[in-house]
Amino acid sequence: MSGTHAVERTIKKASTTRVAMVTWGNIREELKLETLNEELLRHFESECSHANTRLDIYGYYFKFDKLEWENLAVGACELEDSEDILGYVFPVVTPEVNPEVILKKLVNFNKPIAILDLIGGWLLPPELQKPNVRVFSMAVSTHPGKQVGEFLLDLGHTEIAYISPFHHAAWSRNRFEGLNEAYAQAGHEGAVKTFTFDKPPIIHSVYHDDVHASCDIGALTRFYSSWKRKIPQFIKKELDPYFEFHIPERVLTKAALGNRLATLFVQALSNKDITAWVLANDDAALAAHSFLMEKKVGIGKQLSIIGFDDMYDTLRKSVTSFNFNVRAMASIMLEFIFHYNESDYQFKMTPVEVDGLIIERSSTCRI
Repeated sequence: MSGTHAVERTIKKASTTRVAMVTWGNIREELKLETLNEELLRHFESECSHANTRLDIYGYYFKFDKLEWENLAVGACELEDSEDILGYVFPVVTPEVNPEVILKKLVNFNKPIAILDLIGGWLLPPELQKPNVRVFSMAVSTHPGKQVGEFLLDLGHTEIAYISPFHHAAWSRNRFEGLNEAYAQAGHEGAVKTFTFDKPPIIHSVYHDDVHASCDIGALTRFYSSWKRKIPQFIKKELDPYFEFHIPERVLTKAALGNRLATLFVQALSNKDITAWVLANDDAALAAHSFLMEKKVGIGKQLSIIGFDDMYDTLRKSVTSFNFNVRAMASIMLEFIFHYNESDYQFKMTPVEVDGLIIERSSTCRI
């Protein structure tokens, strides 16, 4: 037919090789906790599929001091190497867990291991610094903060606020250092004002306690337990995760985060010389957006705000955010695994990074 073009389709063949991702936690629940980690998993899976390779996800955790393994697809298991596994992806996601125990096991498999540092400041022990091990870093260095600083300077913002409830974490301090560096190099020493909590208010502990102190979660649990006895099983199984996990652990703890941040927001808003707020992450940026809307402050007119992570809700609220370019990170990590045997790799202490990008929306303006 005139004006049409045939599209050549590629027939998908069954995968004969695998890449194993090994991460901390009871993965059937905890994979859903962090937006960045969700996006990372989706991109790794997509890149593996393009290479006609399957991504297998394993979780490890300690139960009564015993190391337990779980595979996302099959449940409880043991992590064993096999010929069809090309290599391993190992995200370091929490400083509370000692990852060296797992890495020693992986190194013994003599396959390429791509380690992703998501906490900042984590150092690979000397005995694990092997040619088949490469460290990658995302979201934790000073570079994202510096890029955001240069972006705001280009818009004319010469005095800004950095607001973080997570300043105990290396990644938060590094974002501030990057901002500071950009402003100092432009001749604006001391132009980045900090409004932070420096003690570790981990969202699933302190904020969880805030929720329990301010409302009776037990009443909600008792109501749901009573009500679900009267509803069909097909509805109950869909609602259980929301009432038992999502509402108390995500919705209400985010509300508690915003409540605590209000103290910092009031302090920052009192400084009339500040024309832009940089929030440590998008959870904080969205809380700032709600706060400023309630105060009837013109976002993107009177005051600019920007966050980090480029969560979907920042698109919905039109909040400018830093995108860490997760797809590119997944691509270069898998490139290392796929082509390790073709190259003469040497261990390097400096982590491999990729450039992120700022997704500009209406919450930032030129002044």
